[in-house]
Amino acid sequence: MMSLGLESDADGTDGCAAITSLYTGYSAGLAIGKFDVSNIDNPYLTFATHYGAIQNGVNMKNIITVSANTGDGYKDILVYDMNSHNGLEGWQRVEVPLTDFKGSDVELLLKGTIINAPYVLIDNINLVDLKDKNLTARTLSAPAEAAPGENFFVHGNIENTGKEATPTADAVLLLDGKEVATAKVEALEPGNNARVSFSQTLSLLHAAENVYTMRLDYA
Repeated sequence: MMSLGLESDADGTDGCAAITSLYTGYSAGLAIGKFDVSNIDNPYLTFATHYGAIQNGVNMKNIITVSANTGDGYKDILVYDMNSHNGLEGWQRVEVPLTDFKGSDVELLLKGTIINAPYVLIDNINLVDLKDKNLTARTLSAPAEAAPGENFFVHGNIENTGKEATPTADAVLLLDGKEVATAKVEALEPGNNARVSFSQTLSLLHAAENVYTMRLDYA
């Protein structure tokens, strides 16, 4: 990410899709697959895109187009003009409703078009059941091995995948289904992420193989 002049990506995985060019009008697409949204109450495609700093009072004017194909060719369902959002900088979440495609498979395509900035960045692409408030545990990682008595950390990445800001929450770490630690998660705006860490030490009394999971508790 540093090669693009960014401190981080949108979802904490240290990578994103980049469409780059020095030529105005250049565009490229990213096919993200075929989906069945029939069993999702409120299906949305969500993704993050990055706004560069405004220079000389001029907004970034690049365009992202979302197209859908149900068998009769791709049709545009969203034209996201970055010029219409004055003053935004950094990663911003884009939400695309897919309720019109319930009952059929839909292929989705994201296309970035260069207008006045040399890149379009896309990250954290998800197909979600968009609720008002919804914290999602994205990742949970721990060392593959740990000796008895050795201290180590379990790290979790959490995202607000809902429409509204979430209140302060508790991230609860479970070891083989039993609660062993808790960490606070500060209030998150939609599309924002938080990282939590849990200090752990296993003993000879624990099983040879152990499974960690994480639960999120909030009002």
